[in-house]
Amino acid sequence: ERAIPEMGDVQRALTDDQVLLEFFVGNEEAYAFALRRDKSLFLQLNQSASNVNSSVRAFRDLLLRGKTSPENELWKGPASFLFRTLVQPFIARGFLKEGDHLIISPHARLHEVPFACLMDSGGRLLVERYTVSYVPTASSILLQRGTTEPTTFLAFVPDTKSLPFAEQEVAGVPSRLFASYKAQRNDEASASELIQRAQGFDVIHIAAHGSMHRWDPLFSHLRLSDGPFELYKILDLKLSARLVVLSACETGYGVGMMGDIAQGHEVVSFPQAFLSAGASAVIAPLWVVEDEATSHLMAYFYSHLALMKQPDHSLPPGSFARSLAIAQSRFAREAEQRRGKSHP
Repeated sequence: ERAIPEMGDVQRALTDDQVLLEFFVGNEEAYAFALRRDKSLFLQLNQSASNVNSSVRAFRDLLLRGKTSPENELWKGPASFLFRTLVQPFIARGFLKEGDHLIISPHARLHEVPFACLMDSGGRLLVERYTVSYVPTASSILLQRGTTEPTTFLAFVPDTKSLPFAEQEVAGVPSRLFASYKAQRNDEASASELIQRAQGFDVIHIAAHGSMHRWDPLFSHLRLSDGPFELYKILDLKLSARLVVLSACETGYGVGMMGDIAQGHEVVSFPQAFLSAGASAVIAPLWVVEDEATSHLMAYFYSHLALMKQPDHSLPPGSFARSLAIAQSRFAREAEQRRGKSHP
């Protein structure tokens, strides 16, 4: 029931380094709209909607081959094509600066794109040049919180046996980051416990198995100790969390942009559900993730987040997105050196 904001409202809510990039993929053409505090730019992309959509499909399909063939580099072709199509036009016009925080509002199949993995002509990933985060709509910018001090942390690890590194993942959170730390493990990590406790914590971290159901999206679930916790139940939560981390397979993947739901309809996803329940931000993966690799990435994320704390213990705006970008870049570099696991 909120009034539709005007462009100036959104601009005033942006920080100096933030850029909103909003996309629309129509039946024939594709468009992009960019907004900074002091200027705006609207472009028709130089590729048709069908070319954009086919490139997105190829990009995701080729990326997922990395699960079995991490040496496969065919994904770099569509990664470069999408960079040239979606991002390069704004760089060419001087609208983007190195190090900017790109807040992306995707549309239709672009919800499937991990923008962090787009690649420039020099072979650099987008996340090595910019911080990346996503919003459902431009009006979501108005809900950004300023400098904040998350002090309470709740972790749920319902299955330490099948996810042995999940325990390491939450145990490695720097003690100086939160004044209050609580971890629910195995039988303690139940749906009833989550419903009871979630409201009182600033950061909620769930390391569990997850499943996204394309044809019945509201029954997608996180597997907690007492069974599946379905997506529709999240909508009944009353959260004040600054951040929800879903360290669970495919929980960032949305349903509703692939023809099963009309393009104009809202995408159904775990992040959308947690945002609707009151969370300010959500981190979630687009695909099946490896237990050990995830624990390393999350360790980097929380350690960088701790470094961003200011003398008054608060975190500046954009700290979650910035810490994730740094963690992703660091993980890619170090994984290549140690284990050859730098594939996105």
